[in-house]
Amino acid sequence: MRGAATMTSTVGLGLALLSCGPGAAPPTAPTGAPTEPVASAEATAEAERDEPPLELVEVAPGVLAALQPATRRFADSNAAILVGEAGAVVIDGPQQVAAARWLHQQVSARTSGPQRELIGTHWHLDHSLGVTVLRAAFEADGLAPRHWGHAGLAEALRARGREQLQEHRAELPSWLERGEAMRESGTRGDGTRLTPPQRAQLEDELVSIRAQLDAVGSLSLAEPTHPVSEPTRLELGEQVIELRPIRAHTDADLVVYLPRAKVLITGDVLDEIPFGGHGHPRQWLEALQDLARLEVETIIPGHGRPMGPEALALAIELWTAILEQAELAVANGETAAERWSAWEPTEEQQRLRARLVSDPVSERAHAAFVPESLARAVAERRGEI
Repeated sequence: MRGAATMTSTVGLGLALLSCGPGAAPPTAPTGAPTEPVASAEATAEAERDEPPLELVEVAPGVLAALQPATRRFADSNAAILVGEAGAVVIDGPQQVAAARWLHQQVSARTSGPQRELIGTHWHLDHSLGVTVLRAAFEADGLAPRHWGHAGLAEALRARGREQLQEHRAELPSWLERGEAMRESGTRGDGTRLTPPQRAQLEDELVSIRAQLDAVGSLSLAEPTHPVSEPTRLELGEQVIELRPIRAHTDADLVVYLPRAKVLITGDVLDEIPFGGHGHPRQWLEALQDLARLEVETIIPGHGRPMGPEALALAIELWTAILEQAELAVANGETAAERWSAWEPTEEQQRLRARLVSDPVSERAHAAFVPESLARAVAERRGEI
């Protein structure tokens, strides 16, 4: 998703399944991924084994959000599907190849129309790898998907995306080795014995890692066939789709707006808690302010549950505060870490935190991502990026 973080087992086994993309983040990026509290593992392990990899939620007629499980929402991306008689549009795709293939099956089951449009919101691997898998699947169906992305996306994929994919590919064998060692010893990383549900989950995870390793072994990230440099309109039957290229979370973001459905699909330009490590804070704030002028009832973010328009207001408030703190850091000659230490215990930051944090997963995300966003804002203010 964002930061040099990794996702661990859904049952708290300490076995990494997927890289939380952008794995090629700079050294200042957060190093720990929010993961499920171990305390909930026994209660959920058996149920999770039989659940689909993504939850499909219809947020408007013909508009579905494909959501990551709550405990893994910062570790892999959401996607969105628009379906109609003419065909389907898919925005982003999860990094877990099995989940992307499942998403392809869901699309195929919901429409027989031949139109296929793929939209990539940015270069991070937890969004772009799934788009690559979906494009190959649609082409194997004999269809001709048009692949849309920001005009700068191809260059970003060739440089930073390729590097991130190589890192992910290199990590998978060590995760497999770790899991096989756990299976052989019958113990978790902390030495405690694996319970029967944990053993079963470990076997599932080993299968998933092997499948992921096989899938990404020779894979190259697909570049858009249709670059977008200015606002662009598509149609799927009566559904109007507006593509809006911006510079915010990365150098090359694409936001999708459905004016008739009043739905906004943001990629990581708007998330439950933003990762700013590759972003441009001032332009990000300006982009959010522009999006807030749209008539929106529902937002499908890159990570987290569907939101209402109040999420835009909260994001604007957060980025405004971060930029103000960056100004203070520069004026006072402070490092970003020193400014965060001074700001974090204040009433202002604690009020923001209370509105952003809803559970231990988002608590860990807040602790990692907000200081990183401040560091990025300070670097931007000093002309370092």
